[in-house]
Amino acid sequence: MVSIVIITLNEAKRIANTLKSAVKLSSDIVVVDSGSTDDTKAICLSFENVRFFERKWDGYSNQKNFGNEMAKYDWVLSIDADEVVDNELAISIKNQLQQPLLDAYNIRFNTYVGNTKIRFGAWNPEKHIRLFNKKAIRWSILEVHECLTVNNSHKIGQLEGRIHHYSYTDTAKLKVKAELYADLFVKRMNQIGKKPKVHKLILSPPFTFINEYFIRLGILDGVLGFHIAYQNSRYTFLKYYKCLQI
Repeated sequence: MVSIVIITLNEAKRIANTLKSAVKLSSDIVVVDSGSTDDTKAICLSFENVRFFERKWDGYSNQKNFGNEMAKYDWVLSIDADEVVDNELAISIKNQLQQPLLDAYNIRFNTYVGNTKIRFGAWNPEKHIRLFNKKAIRWSILEVHECLTVNNSHKIGQLEGRIHHYSYTDTAKLKVKAELYADLFVKRMNQIGKKPKVHKLILSPPFTFINEYFIRLGILDGVLGFHIAYQNSRYTFLKYYKCLQI
């Protein structure tokens, strides 16, 4: 058996599609909301087997760890409110958890801008550990981007199927997220008392663009490929620039 944990904030436009895929897989869906003012709560509670918790925002990892604690089962699938589990992945999870021998599983991702799937660049191939035994693994609160406490002693498998990630409705969202993650990076560096070297600011942004757009063939995704490589390069610039200004 597996619990599904989702954190939300004003996700009324997207959460229904996520939950439609989730209810096919799990009888225990935990939603941890940090103060939605739209119809997120009503939509979530319209689905069977969804338990809705309201909790003041305390960071990505803390919200997700709280959801794990509320989960009925030891095995947790962590997905975002803009992610959809496909049928092949649901079947693969059910099969693997009949007699689980590992600690966690990698899952492949397809990422979209609007309804256009990104085929190349930094987002492809992409995979993340999202299915794990909460008795052995949890979310680390020390990372800029929330990260699981996976180490070399853990046994990690690979699942069939994919999570489809509809994170960006348009290219403007890429810019917003680049700025958000840059600020999170600066916060983290301040917490641990580190400051990047100046050469990172000079060399890393152009290398990021060249690597993603040309070497990893983002150019084949056309205009979207350019925007993704540019905003990732911009994020790299912003995080180092802001750190060096402090």
